[in-house]
Amino acid sequence: MTGRPSAEEHGTQLGAIPQGIHLPTLQKHQRKALKEFLDDWAKESGVPDPQDVAAMRRRYFPR
Repeated sequence: MTGRPSAEEHGTQLGAIPQGIHLPTLQKHQRKALKEFLDDWAKESGVPDPQDVAAMRRRYFPR
């Protein structure tokens, strides 16, 4: 399971092709929006403390 829509969800493999072509563009826009959000946040609140980031990583993304 990849978490990506399958051909069956689009009806056929041909139906999945436009989605596959569109996906990189969508991801580019999402990355740009996230970067802008984080840049604005850093301007308002300052750069995140690396120790705080490490603590959040351990809490929310344990291995």
